[in-house]
Amino acid sequence: MTNYEPNRPSTSEPEPVHVDPDDCPNTSPALTRRSFLMGGGATVAALMLPYLGIFDGKRAYALDPSFDAGSDNPTAQFIVLSAYEIGLSVYDVDSQGKTTRVPGAKVTIISAGDASKRLDAVTDNLGAVVFDVRDVGATVDLGPDGVRYRFEGSVTVSNGDGYRICTLTKIRVDSGTAMALPCCKIGDPSIPYFEYLSFNGWDMQYCECEVLRTGAAYNPIPITGKLHLAGTQTAEVSLWTRTTDGTQTLDGKALFTVNVDVKNGVGTFRRSDLFLKLEPPSDALLPKDRSFEVHVKAGGTPYVFPVKLVVHDSPIPFKTGNANVVPEVSFGQAGSSANIFTLPSSFPAVLRGSSLTCWVPTFPLQFYLNPLGYFFLGGGICISKEGQGIEGFKQEGFANETCKSLDQQFGELAERWNSKYDAYRNMKRGTNPGTTNKFGHQFSSKIGISFALQAYISAQCNILENPNSQKFTGVMAAIIDAYAFAHLCQQFTIGPVPFFIALNISLDTRLLSLYASCESPAGDPLKISLVPSATGAGIVATFAISPSIGLGLDGVLAVSLCGTGQISTYIGLISCETTLSSPRHVVVSASLSLDLVLQAFIFKWSGNIWSEDWPRLYDNWKTDSNDAIEGTSEAPCLTHLALGVDGDGKGIYSNEEPAALAAAAANGDGSVSLAEFGKLATIVTSDELLRTKEATAAAVDGFQAKPPSQPKQIKNGLYAIPMDVADLGAEDTEGDDGYRYTDTGEDPQGTCIGDAGVGGIADAGGIIPDKDVRIISKSFSNPREKVVVYNGATILFRLANVEYEVNGAHVGRPRLVAQVYNDATGHWGRPKVLDIPVTVPNIDRADMFDCDFDVSMQTNSNPASHLYQGIYVSLVSTLRQNGDGTSFFSAACAPVLTVAVFNRDLRRLSSVMWRDEPGAAQAGAYAITCPRVTTVERDGNPFFIAMAYLRHAASDEQSVFGANASTTCCVAVPMAANLVHASSIKVAPTTSNLTISSIKPAPAQTDGDTASAAFSLYFTAGGTLSITTVTLAMSTQLANGAPEDELEALKAAPIAFSFVDNIGGVEDVTGMQPWPGRASFLTLSNGDLTECSFDPAVENGTLATRIVGPSRAKLSAFRISDNGNVLFFTENKEGKSAQGFDDAGEPTDAQTETRHRIMASIYVDGLFSEPFVLGQTAHALDSIAGVSGHSSYTFVTSSITDMANSMADMYYVDIPIVATATVLGFAAESVFTLQGEDASFTLVLRNDGNVILTGCRATLIDADTGEEADSVMLSFASENLCASAWNPELFDNATDEDIAAAQAYTDEAVTAALGEAGIEGAHPLADPAAAGVLIPGKTAQYRVTFTIPSNWHGTKNAYAALSQFSYETVVSAAPDGVEVSPLDHQAPHDDLPRTELAVHASNEPFDPGLSAPTIGIVADDGNETPSDGGEDGAGTLAGLATTGDGTGLGMLGLAAGVAAAAFTAYSARRTALARERKDAPDDRP
Repeated sequence: MTNYEPNRPSTSEPEPVHVDPDDCPNTSPALTRRSFLMGGGATVAALMLPYLGIFDGKRAYALDPSFDAGSDNPTAQFIVLSAYEIGLSVYDVDSQGKTTRVPGAKVTIISAGDASKRLDAVTDNLGAVVFDVRDVGATVDLGPDGVRYRFEGSVTVSNGDGYRICTLTKIRVDSGTAMALPCCKIGDPSIPYFEYLSFNGWDMQYCECEVLRTGAAYNPIPITGKLHLAGTQTAEVSLWTRTTDGTQTLDGKALFTVNVDVKNGVGTFRRSDLFLKLEPPSDALLPKDRSFEVHVKAGGTPYVFPVKLVVHDSPIPFKTGNANVVPEVSFGQAGSSANIFTLPSSFPAVLRGSSLTCWVPTFPLQFYLNPLGYFFLGGGICISKEGQGIEGFKQEGFANETCKSLDQQFGELAERWNSKYDAYRNMKRGTNPGTTNKFGHQFSSKIGISFALQAYISAQCNILENPNSQKFTGVMAAIIDAYAFAHLCQQFTIGPVPFFIALNISLDTRLLSLYASCESPAGDPLKISLVPSATGAGIVATFAISPSIGLGLDGVLAVSLCGTGQISTYIGLISCETTLSSPRHVVVSASLSLDLVLQAFIFKWSGNIWSEDWPRLYDNWKTDSNDAIEGTSEAPCLTHLALGVDGDGKGIYSNEEPAALAAAAANGDGSVSLAEFGKLATIVTSDELLRTKEATAAAVDGFQAKPPSQPKQIKNGLYAIPMDVADLGAEDTEGDDGYRYTDTGEDPQGTCIGDAGVGGIADAGGIIPDKDVRIISKSFSNPREKVVVYNGATILFRLANVEYEVNGAHVGRPRLVAQVYNDATGHWGRPKVLDIPVTVPNIDRADMFDCDFDVSMQTNSNPASHLYQGIYVSLVSTLRQNGDGTSFFSAACAPVLTVAVFNRDLRRLSSVMWRDEPGAAQAGAYAITCPRVTTVERDGNPFFIAMAYLRHAASDEQSVFGANASTTCCVAVPMAANLVHASSIKVAPTTSNLTISSIKPAPAQTDGDTASAAFSLYFTAGGTLSITTVTLAMSTQLANGAPEDELEALKAAPIAFSFVDNIGGVEDVTGMQPWPGRASFLTLSNGDLTECSFDPAVENGTLATRIVGPSRAKLSAFRISDNGNVLFFTENKEGKSAQGFDDAGEPTDAQTETRHRIMASIYVDGLFSEPFVLGQTAHALDSIAGVSGHSSYTFVTSSITDMANSMADMYYVDIPIVATATVLGFAAESVFTLQGEDASFTLVLRNDGNVILTGCRATLIDADTGEEADSVMLSFASENLCASAWNPELFDNATDEDIAAAQAYTDEAVTAALGEAGIEGAHPLADPAAAGVLIPGKTAQYRVTFTIPSNWHGTKNAYAALSQFSYETVVSAAPDGVEVSPLDHQAPHDDLPRTELAVHASNEPFDPGLSAPTIGIVADDGNETPSDGGEDGAGTLAGLATTGDGTGLGMLGLAAGVAAAAFTAYSARRTALARERKDAPDDRP
């Protein structure tokens, strides 16, 4: 093969390079007609050279594919062009029609707009010349496809007296394109010839010139010619027509005749008229079904010049504009009406009865239809931009073009669209930014979908055939990304305890990637539809429903939730059953299964709340009505919360039917009565407790119980209970409760030492931590774990089971235990049973069942003598008077309360036990719930420890939690030697939760010798909130007195509690949590995260509220970090996640999913972010406690493994603070990527870390070699952000509704947050696009530019790797003042999506269609006889590969293959030449 540099200024020809065929690539670019047209704009289509592909970053075109592939050293030549050059190759023909190149020919191009802009060159020994057209061409911006230089003008070829002068008066060619030019030898100088003959500028001698009659041809069209004629001064030129039947009879009259003056052997003519004006027809209208010829009379001899002018009519009008197109309906139909159905009543109330629209996709496309038979529909493709410079996109343009010229233009455009589709269809997410449109669909009043559509239909009509056979055929390609996100809340009530289940409804997927043929029926070309097939094709859109319930409740019940849901919609785009009246098959499937475990007072209830599954909830082919097809509830989907498995493999639950159904039938409000819960609740038996025992108790011989502590009234309404103070000097303090404990549980199994790391990224996003360590096996399922860090020691408090021997029987009892984490070894110590002496009469420790507790710390060293440094514990235990036969209510109404203080070594400092509130009125029954403890500060120092609990009293046990109960809040303060009880606070009967919080800053008061501090109590009853502030004032003498004199000092010294009822009965407020570090608290108001504040000194005041959460993310419950900056909740998903459908829309096997995630929301400039995945674990998250960390989020969690035996495992989960993003899609925007030049790429990124990102380093890597090609810093600023399904508001045609739908926060919330933070401009959470950030959990599409290496050529596989993530402020759970450095996580390169920078392929050779003009002489009988114009002056000018040549494809394919191999040897010289030109001064744009 020969590679060469065609003639250019200041360049010389290199020596030919010969390549052994064995060195050629195994595959070569296949070549189709369209592939020849790539890289250039419109030109004389018949003259285009075959395009071989891109080599060394330049476009290559074949010069001569007719080499002998079987020879020992086959060679071929090709021409190589840059992005600003055109290539011209001059050919002659011999009498056998073989192509020969013409060296030494002069080629002149002249700009049509400015004749002074001309370039001249002489062809080299291979007949080729290359022009730099930057100075003579117009700049054409093809958007992401780059810039081209379009030359429009004339070209003239001359080669001395022995050759005809050949001029093409109109060519249109884009840089990067090569074309062939004709040149013929003169045989007989006496025979005239035309240098050019053109119709409207288009050549009709050498090329076919097919034109269309149309009403839009309202401008005169010129027919021009330049005649070379010797021996005469005048000539007559006329245009004639001849019949096209077998007789080929000359019509009796010329269409026009002109006289030509001949000077120096040359004459020109021009005749302009309305030759194509059809409506109304002009007198000069050219006839159809005729051949055309030019007659010349000169010197008495008539000459005939047949021309290749062909005239057509078209039944197709010119149309362009916007259209909504529904697949499989006629073009122009605006779309069918939506079908409406309703979710069944058994669904959650938040979804129940909702009217849902069954989406039938209506694609918003810009369309173009022209009389030449070209039809385009583009989704997001702007015809006016994409078709820039294509005359056929103008109504008058196609009247001025030939079918050939437009065929090339439209073919190139269609190929460019097809290439863009190919680049993006294999991406997991993302569409081409330049060719994407948006549209939306409101699935229900609460759920809207944002779609990004990249689609086009490209079709062509065979208008040249019989009208009854005319039809459109083409392809449709579509990519649809869909995104929807909504949080809905469903309230559910167990007796007086309300809780909210959050349903996270999401859709974030590549919804469709379709490539199908389309056609119209014969004779009806405008009825374009997708082609039905035997298999069909459809869209399946699945809304995933993920339930969450926060982290359990802080009230009576511990709650675990698990389940899943889905709403799947099948829409048939191409139906395989065409006989039905509805062309689109729509099927809706829905399911929801939720399991709930409630644990309280060592009782449990495992219930199935919802269990609904309709594989065919709606089917428009199965019913004549719009009502849903009601199905029957399926058996509950088995989850880890079931009590077991029956013989059929189905889950066993406490309830026989879904609790939600029973509640709806009984109460109609979605609540379950407490009486029902009490009957369904199952006692955790002693044997069950023994199965998870972790210690064994042995009675202390001769143990003498301490005397009971009797409360003493010290003032009106104040009581003091003496505390048992431990003797820390004693060597052995164990056995204070009468038992010694031996550890018998399994050793902690995991090591937690080392820094937190990333084990991977979950499929749906979020970190998979590498430290997810099981630390305890077979523990109690309701541990109620809490973690404190006391004087540097991390201590886990929880409930664990202990074996006792009572009356010769072995029994299990839950006990409060503590475990200390060993920083040096990374192991948790063995659980230590907290040894607390029993100071109530007639009760043994073995009789007690510990069931709830709270922990607080006082770490200052003795700020006052009355306040010990230590860990304060408040504990509630119950008794079982009837053993395992004790009812839920009887156990709840047999409470024992404990307050104890421990040091760092978990040695008891003091404690006290009692049965009931001192001074309380006698009641038939009472229960104690919600033990709470906190440290109250004064002037920044601990002042006292405050404790509180709820007392529920009634006439009988079954009524203690009902509306007729008398419920009070009891307040106590532990001193050095006494527990001081204040008078109780009356609260609402159904109060079920209590929160205690020190006021910060505390309203400290000093009045002489008396000091005071305050704390607030928050009560929730149903959905209402009440607040009372308690102030304790005591004398400094009492605060600093000796412990042994404390009781007498209490009686004598001033001490008083005062109460202010600040807020009473505010409705629709739940999930109350004090906000650490702020003088306010966080609540959920109708699911909206709200900051509330009040004046603690004001009686019956009001709440000042501010929405601080996203309006479209409803929460159910949450925990908050110690620094107040991060919220947490969990999500356990198990069960059916999607319904499968076959190609006909019939439901098939369902898809299931198991997924457990910790969700988080971070506080930034006055707002909390939308929830994102903080971490995903391999085990369920049934309860969770946060551990204060510095560079990570650390948790201790429990995972129920056997609910039948109340068994769970416990895990240590350490999630690092991570800056990372996952590449979901990567593709080149441009069809061509050029060597050594910049290329634009699309990156679809999802922030899977927990840091707000502002950018990163993006590196382009060769996937085959692993070598870095280029690396750039990518800013997430708005100028790099693309409109997409995730940012629909950025589309040019975005509506106010689109912008509003994209807003996660209300305007009021944003304004208030900006004022709170004291900042101006865009809020990073509310407007991340303007702020230039990528929020954790969010996806966005960006544009990045890489420079393609100069040594890349051919097809390259590449990917983008991310590193060096940038961020501004890091929000985490780390203590204030601790500097955090996020971990920069880079995804493994093997996991990164690839993109192919492809050389376009083809399968068939292209016939350029050149032929020499024929000259005839009219004989006396009127017939035409050929003229012997000379040896090579007549006949056919052969093309590069003629149609029907059986060897053409193989030759051309081999030529491309040899070209690819030979280019290695050529590239060095080519690069050097390019460098010389680059270094030369050049002020071109």
